[in-house]
Amino acid sequence: MEEDKNQNESYAEKFEREKKEREEKFKKLEAEFLVDLKTNPRYIPFFEPFSIISVENFKMYYSHRKAELIVYGKNAIDNEDQSLSRYSQMAGEKIWEIQQEKLLRLNFKWNAELIKIKEVDTTWDFDYWSLHIVRCPFIPAITQEEFDEYMDYIKSSTFEEIKYEPALWQDIESYKSQYLSGSTEEYYGDGTPYWYRYNEKKRGLADIYKLPYIRGDKEEFYSKLYFEEQEKGKEKKNIVKNDQDDRPYLSAYDNEQFEEFIKLFEDNRLLRIHRAFEKDKERDTDSELNEALKVLQPEPVNIEIRYNKDWRQGLIEAANEYQKKRLIEELSKSYKKYLFRINAGLQFEENDSSENLDYATAFHKKIILQGRALNNEPEDFNF
Repeated sequence: MEEDKNQNESYAEKFEREKKEREEKFKKLEAEFLVDLKTNPRYIPFFEPFSIISVENFKMYYSHRKAELIVYGKNAIDNEDQSLSRYSQMAGEKIWEIQQEKLLRLNFKWNAELIKIKEVDTTWDFDYWSLHIVRCPFIPAITQEEFDEYMDYIKSSTFEEIKYEPALWQDIESYKSQYLSGSTEEYYGDGTPYWYRYNEKKRGLADIYKLPYIRGDKEEFYSKLYFEEQEKGKEKKNIVKNDQDDRPYLSAYDNEQFEEFIKLFEDNRLLRIHRAFEKDKERDTDSELNEALKVLQPEPVNIEIRYNKDWRQGLIEAANEYQKKRLIEELSKSYKKYLFRINAGLQFEENDSSENLDYATAFHKKIILQGRALNNEPEDFNF
C-alpha cells in the first residue's frame, strides 16, 4: 500500500517526503554517534591528551559532521564530476546577503535591549537564523530599492572577491570590537563581510557598532556560573586534579585532527566523503592563477585580457572581471525568481548542510537556564 501511495505522489510531494526522511535519518544518526562517542571506551586514549571542554565540543561537532557526511555526502562526490551552473547558483546564494545585513541590524538592537523578537531567546539564535536565513520569519522581504542598492555594491570597487563568504555573518561582538579599536587593518580583515563595509558609510551601519552589548554580557555571566559549577563537580569526582586543565585543545575545526580521528575509528569511505565534501564546499585550494584558469578555460567566448607586466596578474584580473560581469547578469534573474516565490507564497529551499547549529543552540540555552538557576533566578530568558 505504501509503495502504491508513493507512485501516485507529485514531484513536490516526493521532494518533501524525501527531504523529511533525510532529516529524520540525520537526527537519528547524529544522536547515535554522540552516544557512541560519550560511552565507547575505545575513544578514551585519543581524547585523554586534550582538555575536557574541547573534547566535549569535538564530540558534538563530530557526531553532527559524521551524520552530515553519511546522509548528504554522496551529493558532494557526485558534484565532483558535474558541471554546475556556477553563476546562477552563486547569484541565488549571494542575494541573501541583503537579508544577512538586515538581520545584523536587528542583532545589534536586540543585544542593546532596544527591541524584542519573539523568535529570539539568546544571542545564539541569531547564528541559527543566519544559517536559516531563507526562512527567517521576522525579516521583511527584499524590496526593489534594497536590491538596487545591492547591485550598486556589486558594481562598486568595494566588491572585490567573487567567492568570499565569511564564516559568521552575525559575529557582532567581533565587528564591534574591531570597529571601536580604530584598527583599520584589523577591522578590514578577512572576517568582515564586504557588504557590511559598503554599508558603513552608505547606510550608517557604523552607528550600530556603538550600541551596548547588554544581552551578550548577561549571557556570559550566566555561562560563567554554569561552567564554574561544572568544574567544581569534576574536581569532586577527581576527573581534573589541577585547578586548570592545561592540556592541548582538541579542535573540531582542525582538519588534521578531524581526519586523524576518522582514520583511527572510521573506514576509508567516510574519509573520501569528507574530503569530497570539503572540496565541494570550498573549491579554493588552488592558487589564484589556477582558479583564474579554471574560470576562463571552459568559457566559449572571447575574453579581453588587459596588458599587465605580470601576465599572471593579468589573467587573474580578467577572470575576476568576467565573473563579476556574469554575476551581475544572473543577479537580476535571481531577484525575479525570488519575487516570484514570494508572491506565490512558495518556500525557499535550504542547503541540506544548514542544520549544524540546532544542537549547539539548544545546548547554549540549557547553559543559560542552568546559570540562571545557580543565581537563584527563574529558569527563563526574561533577563
